[in-house]
Amino acid sequence: MNHRAKLVLSEICFVALPLGCSFHVHAGDDRFMDPAEGGQPGAGGGEPDAGEPPQPSEAGATPGDGIDDATPGSADAGVVVAADANCGPNDAVSGSDGGTTADAGLPEYAAFRIANFSEIPALDFCIRSHDPTDSAPFEGRPFFARQGVDAGLMFPFVSIYLGRPPDRYDVRFVAPNSTDCSTRSLGVPDVLDLPALAAHTFWSFVVTGCTTDFAVKPYEDEHIFDASIITTRFVNVMTASPPLDLGFGVGDSFAPLFTTVEYGKFGAGPGIDDKGFLRIGPFDGAATIRVSGSAVDLQSNLVSITFGQVGHSASFFAVGTFATATAKLIHCHDFGTIASPFAACSRVPF
Repeated sequence: MNHRAKLVLSEICFVALPLGCSFHVHAGDDRFMDPAEGGQPGAGGGEPDAGEPPQPSEAGATPGDGIDDATPGSADAGVVVAADANCGPNDAVSGSDGGTTADAGLPEYAAFRIANFSEIPALDFCIRSHDPTDSAPFEGRPFFARQGVDAGLMFPFVSIYLGRPPDRYDVRFVAPNSTDCSTRSLGVPDVLDLPALAAHTFWSFVVTGCTTDFAVKPYEDEHIFDASIITTRFVNVMTASPPLDLGFGVGDSFAPLFTTVEYGKFGAGPGIDDKGFLRIGPFDGAATIRVSGSAVDLQSNLVSITFGQVGHSASFFAVGTFATATAKLIHCHDFGTIASPFAACSRVPF
C-alpha cells in the first residue's frame, strides 16, 4: 500500500456467485458491508445521506426520490423517462501528476462498474469470462436481482465497482427482475468486445444508445492514493450531440476545462493524461457544459470537489439524447460514499 495515504478497499468474494467480488472504496474507514445481504454503506457505518438510493430489502428496492445538488451518492428518480417505441422493456429479445494507482498490496483483481446512460429506462446484467464462440452460458442470477433491487439499474444510475480476477469478460443485459441469465430479454445483443482487464485497474462500462444503436463504451478510470491530488474528466456520451465543452462557472465567468469533446470521447489536450483526467485544485461552484463555440450554458449546477483522505477523482458524463428531456450532466465522485449497489453519482440539472 502506498505510504502517503491509505486506501481501504473491501473485497467481498462470493465463491458461488458468478459476479465475483464487490470492491468498495472508502476513505480510511474499515467498516464494510455485504451488498448481497442488504447491509448499510461502509463509509462511516451510519445512515445513508439524504437523497441516496435506499438500501435493498426483502421486498426489493427502487431508487428513491433524490436531490439535485450533486451530493455524492444522491440520485433523482425524476430523471427516469419513458422509453420510446424501440426501447421498451417488453421488446423481444492509474494515477497522474504524482499520484499512484492501485498496485502494491492489493489482491490480483480488476474492477468495473456499469453505467446506464442509454435510452433503455432500466436494465440488469450478467457476466461471464469471454467466450469467442458465444456459446458458454451466463451463469447465476443478474446482479441487481441478487441485490433485491427489482427496478434494476435505471437511467441514469451507475453500479458500484465489481471486482473480478484479471480477464476479459462478456456482458449480457436482461430486463429488470429477471430470474436468471439464460435468455436476453431487452432486444440488445450480448457484449463480446470489451477489453481485457488488467490487475488493479478500474473501468466504467457505459451503456449508450437504443436497440438500433446500442453500444457499451469502456473507459478506464483513475484511482489515486495521494491525498494532495484532485483530478477530473469529461466524457461525452450524449447521443446526437455536437462537440461539447465542460468548464467551471456560468455566463461570462465560464472557464473551460475540456473543449470540443466529440461523442464517445473524453477530453484531451495539454495536461490531460491518457485516461482523460486533468489535475485541478479544489472547487465549489457551478459545473457547466456548452456546445463548443457557444456562449449558452446547456447544463449547469453546483458541485463540490475537495481534497480527500485518498485524493479525489471526479468524472463528468454528458448523457441522454441531445436537445431532449433526457439530456443530463452526471457527476461521479469516484471516492464518494457508496449507497450499495449504486455508485456515488448524481445528475447535475439545469
